[in-house]
Amino acid sequence: MYELTILTILAILLAPVIALRVNAWRDSKKEAKERKMYIFRTLMAERARGGTRD
Repeated sequence: MYELTILTILAILLAPVIALRVNAWRDSKKEAKERKMYIFRTLMAERARGGTRD
């Protein structure tokens, strides 16, 4: 019974910390994907426009 109480208290204390870390990790992945998509869209728009030929 004592072990269960300790585990419950640890879960209550650690759950928000773990949730914040997971959220930060997901945000960094999302930002990296958005940067890649921005570059891709920019390159495709330049390609469609014709670009300059030096």
